[in-house]
Amino acid sequence: MSGPRIGLALGGSGARGLAHLHVLEAFDELGVRPVAIAGCSIGSIYGAGFAAGLSARELRDHTEAMLRRRGEMAAKLMRARVGRLSDLFGAGSRNPMLLDAERLLGEVLPQAVPETFGELKIPFAAVVTDLFSKAEIVRREGALRPVIAASAAIPGVFRPIVHDGRTLIDGAMTNPLPFDALPRTSTL
Repeated sequence: MSGPRIGLALGGSGARGLAHLHVLEAFDELGVRPVAIAGCSIGSIYGAGFAAGLSARELRDHTEAMLRRRGEMAAKLMRARVGRLSDLFGAGSRNPMLLDAERLLGEVLPQAVPETFGELKIPFAAVVTDLFSKAEIVRREGALRPVIAASAAIPGVFRPIVHDGRTLIDGAMTNPLPFDALPRTSTL
């Protein structure tokens, strides 16, 4: 590649993260493919999809289809609950209001997103936060899906993800726009 090389950082912002789709569409329209992608929270979901080779249009169509089918989406959310409603009134140890991010991600992530970082077409880094040390962790290898789930595990909404011996939550808690997780320009 002789021209400029571009790295793409996609941040966390909940529903506002849908705006990432417009950025990805602009990349597609211009015929620009980033040489590296970093993401946290919703940015890790869209970033992993784009790194897997999905076009912005495919990501948008997938998102719109999920949002159009509200009944199906509500059922997916109910299936992703950590506990049962009866746990609110009994001695249950699970909070029925928390969601299991891994279970929900398995229901909503496009099938084309692979299981490991190594299977992605574009190098990708996902930012997560270690709940107990309050430290940012950047993951670039190994199992992809639990890391994406952890990166988007908003405290109070999703149960923290235990992965590789750490308790992980939303990467936006420590780095809401992980441009510094991209490789340095000399290595791009």
